[in-house]
Amino acid sequence: MYDRKNEQDNLSRCLNSVKGCVEEIIIVDTGSHDNTIAIAEEHGAKIFYYPWDDDFASARNFSLKKATGDWILYLDADEELEQNCCARLKKLESLPGIEGYIFQINNLSDTNDPLRHINLRMFRNRPEYRFEGKLHEQITHIITSYNFGTVVNSGINIFHYGYLSSQLLTKDKISRNYRINKKLVDSEPNNPFYLYTLGGTCINLKDYAGAAECYERSLDNVDPMAIYAPSIYISYISCLLAMGRLKEAYGKIADCKKQFPDYVDIHFIEGEFFQKIGLPKKPLKALKSA
Repeated sequence: MYDRKNEQDNLSRCLNSVKGCVEEIIIVDTGSHDNTIAIAEEHGAKIFYYPWDDDFASARNFSLKKATGDWILYLDADEELEQNCCARLKKLESLPGIEGYIFQINNLSDTNDPLRHINLRMFRNRPEYRFEGKLHEQITHIITSYNFGTVVNSGINIFHYGYLSSQLLTKDKISRNYRINKKLVDSEPNNPFYLYTLGGTCINLKDYAGAAECYERSLDNVDPMAIYAPSIYISYISCLLAMGRLKEAYGKIADCKKQFPDYVDIHFIEGEFFQKIGLPKKPLKALKSA
């Protein structure tokens, strides 16, 4: 794992969750001036320092170089591993032909309705496997490109506390992410992934018009086979609904259903759309489809 900095409010929870599950803990700190380092030392972590350079992949890769085990499990300091999963986690290491495992990430929210997504969080420790991307760094496509083995679902959850409003306000993550993401879009204005993530940052800043523009440009440039392509539609539709642009939202729902008919989330958000405009029967039909 690596810790950006000043994670004293989160780190103990994170490290306690992996106690007994891992053989070594690597902490890479990028400039803490609170009790983060003392907490890491209490948990027996190996601590290294990395000067922050607005590059998440670079910092993450620095931490990988310090790990000595056969497998990597990576968490951020504001995350927590599912309780009572150590036996299942260790069993994953012994399964043949597997190079990596996907975990379900539960992003806790102030509405008590977590936003969930999946992410590869455990993989074999190979020098070929390194992250790419200054923001929202990725490694799955690197691991699958080598064909050393398959990537499968672990069945294990990770809980993320970083998007609670108290965390965002305290650490000013929104402004930091916007600054980094805007630089990336300025350097590659037609990069669909950068536009997609910038749209999400605009949403956090309540700039829905700016987000809509980013999502539209992302859809204009994205490869339909990209794993995140359907998610652009969902984010765009949610944005349009928030602005009351219902006709446009319905058009994007139709476009997404045509392009990705088996994508569960589009049927769910269609149900929400019909509920919002007051059609009593159609939401149930859409939710049944989901």
